[in-house]
Amino acid sequence: MPTYDTPGHVCLKLRTAGGVVELESVDSTQTQVELEPLRDDEVTLEAIREASVGVRPTGAGHEVYVELPKRRGFLGRGPKLAIRIRCPQGADVDCGSSSADLSATGSFGAVAMKTASGDVAVDECGELQVASASARQKPVRSAITPAVPPAPARQFRRSAGPAPRSASAKA
Repeated sequence: MPTYDTPGHVCLKLRTAGGVVELESVDSTQTQVELEPLRDDEVTLEAIREASVGVRPTGAGHEVYVELPKRRGFLGRGPKLAIRIRCPQGADVDCGSSSADLSATGSFGAVAMKTASGDVAVDECGELQVASASARQKPVRSAITPAVPPAPARQFRRSAGPAPRSASAKA
């Protein structure tokens, strides 16, 4: 698991086809990145081997990037893996995927998620932007009003047929 010294402001730039992105912000000046296969197939293992993971200095701090190649395996299945990152509190997140779930535990700056499908759950952030064809956004504690409000909760009622009769009712 690579660990990078990332003093100053941190921006996470993540690109993946599918799987899970799990972020945790901690009181630290280091960023740790871990890639774990969620499926034991050649296309997933090859994606991890060819992943581009690193850090670049920026004017105000560092950009930590994880870019996974778009691959297709048997029957068109793409790689499925977990990206797990521990980073300093207040980090910005720029995540793009075809189909991945994003969970961010802790306190973050601006969080942007662009995905065709997947769930988004963020504990706390300064700003939240979600662009998706079919993602579910879970409630967010935010220092600033989210750019996209949480989707309204759906309520379903199951019908079991006509209401039961009371014992004293006459037919």
